[in-house]
Amino acid sequence: MDKTFPRKHRLTDRNAFKNLFDTGKKTYTKYYTVYSLKNNLNRWRLGLVIGRKFGNAVERNHAKRIVREFFRNCVNKTKPMDYLILPKREILTATFLTISTDTKNGIY
Repeated sequence: MDKTFPRKHRLTDRNAFKNLFDTGKKTYTKYYTVYSLKNNLNRWRLGLVIGRKFGNAVERNHAKRIVREFFRNCVNKTKPMDYLILPKREILTATFLTISTDTKNGIY
C-alpha cells in the first residue's frame, strides 16, 4: 500500500481554492468545515486551509497529517471531487475513529 499523498491529489491552484470557496457545497462537522465540488478530472483532490490562529506549527502540521491520512485511506476514490477542509481545534484531541466516523457522515 502506498503511504504517500501524491501531488495529483492536492489542490495547488489559487483559482481552484477560490472556486471551492465561492461555489462549493459547504458542510459542517464537529471537526471540520468541508467545501466540496465535482471536478472534471478522474480523481479526487484535497486542499487544506489552516491559519495561524489554529495553533503553533506543530499543532497545524499534526492536524494536516490527520486529515491527509483520513483522505488517503477512507475517501471514495472513484468520485471525482475537490475537497477543501478547514479543520477545527477539536481535531487535535479526537481519536482517528471518531474523526473518520464524523467525516464520513459529513462528506458522503
